[in-house]
Amino acid sequence: MRFSRVLLPSVLALIPMIVSAAPQSRERTTVEVVQVPVYVTTNGASARGLTQNDFELRVNGRQRQIDYFDVVDFASLSPDQTRDPRQRRLYVLLFDLVNSSPSSSLRAKRAAEHYIESAQPSDYFAVALLSRYDDIEFIVPLTRDKAVLRRAVASFRPASSADPLRLTVSQAERAALVDDNSRELTELRRSGSSVAADLAADRMRIRTVDQLGALGDLAERMAPMQGYKHVVLLSAGFDNSLLRGGPSATTNIFAIGPAPQLASLDPKHPPMFETSLPFSQGLMQKKFAAAGVFLDAIDIAGLRPYSEPPNESLHFVVADTGGQVVEHRNDLTAAMQRLTDSQQVVYVLGFRAQDTGRKQNTISVHVNGAPRGSRVAYRESYSSTPDQPSSNDGLHLADIIINDIPQNGITMTASVATAPNRATVNVALPGGELAALAGDDARIKGEALIYVFAGQKAVAFAKQVIDARAANAANIEVLHSFDLPPGTYAMKVLVHLDNDTLAFARRDFTIGE
Repeated sequence: MRFSRVLLPSVLALIPMIVSAAPQSRERTTVEVVQVPVYVTTNGASARGLTQNDFELRVNGRQRQIDYFDVVDFASLSPDQTRDPRQRRLYVLLFDLVNSSPSSSLRAKRAAEHYIESAQPSDYFAVALLSRYDDIEFIVPLTRDKAVLRRAVASFRPASSADPLRLTVSQAERAALVDDNSRELTELRRSGSSVAADLAADRMRIRTVDQLGALGDLAERMAPMQGYKHVVLLSAGFDNSLLRGGPSATTNIFAIGPAPQLASLDPKHPPMFETSLPFSQGLMQKKFAAAGVFLDAIDIAGLRPYSEPPNESLHFVVADTGGQVVEHRNDLTAAMQRLTDSQQVVYVLGFRAQDTGRKQNTISVHVNGAPRGSRVAYRESYSSTPDQPSSNDGLHLADIIINDIPQNGITMTASVATAPNRATVNVALPGGELAALAGDDARIKGEALIYVFAGQKAVAFAKQVIDARAANAANIEVLHSFDLPPGTYAMKVLVHLDNDTLAFARRDFTIGE
């Protein structure tokens, strides 16, 4: 496991995934085409003007022909392109509440608020928390609604129960800000309680393993989404000493001054490298690579005193995911801006996958035309037989609803009839198709999620159950009325059947005075 890579002229600086159609490949049971988004950065800014001839692609160590090449510059997209889900950047802002102090988390919140306000039209954001329950809890799914995002960052709390979109993402108990990693270990070391420190380190190591697993699960959840996908971990990192096992886990290997006299430093008992964390990080990294998701990190601790060790833990987490760590900065807004500036231009390399006999295949990219010392970020592997993620995931469903992602799993017609202060939606599903989907099960169940949007804000919601029997080929109709004041609205209907079949429709309408 490499904590960092520095290559001349390149540095390998985010997702799950079935990768969508261009700009990223679509992987099913077997992979036919693989697309590799590549970010090339010089002095923190995207390198422009590169051509296909500047790139060299290798798969499993062997040079491969680039069958497809494209360049996307997010700073110059047309209005139509910014509305294309394939031409967007997706950022999950993941705030680490476990490994960060309250003051650093507050600084990160303020920086995120400022950054979201100045984001580009093609940038979508989600706000999530990595809590002490070792789970990732979404507050807001991927959206461009800046007002909703600012509220989520400021409060770290989900919308009220009246907010219909909260039904499409998981709800979980919110954790208070804590800072119990380095502080606890440091105090135990100072007091000479090495046994207690070992126990505390073991507990924290287990929790870190669980958090790496949660990150990998997040990458898988982002699998069906179109666009260029990034998870941005805002964290101060876990205690560096957890990367070493046994009693040496309580020894700060970067400390300044005389080393403590512990048995673990005896030459007859050299420190053992911790294996559970690298193994867990490796599993997580494979999920990010298979998904085409980049994992980036921003060290929200800012500039560290000379007496403190460097933050190797964030480099460890990000290693081999194609992402980068932005650190040594007190201005966190500028840190976020530097990260996205380095991802302003993406070069897309595509190649036809061959039967390599491997489930996991390595990718390497060399850029001949980039200035010396440039940074290059890309997915470093792909899976020949990726797992098919479920379309039942709330994050995926919310993305469809908020961003009008087309679905065609079943034919669906939808219409809206209006009257003063009232709108009625009529949804029809063909009985013949439902019967075919039911098959030998004799029936198929599901639900219709009906939303009313005013601009980007959901103002009304209803859910109706679908229960179709194969013996009855009659069409299924769903009717629902909403009381609404005069205005312009969009009715969005998502039908989700229990065999993961999805259908989506949008109808715009106006209620007059």
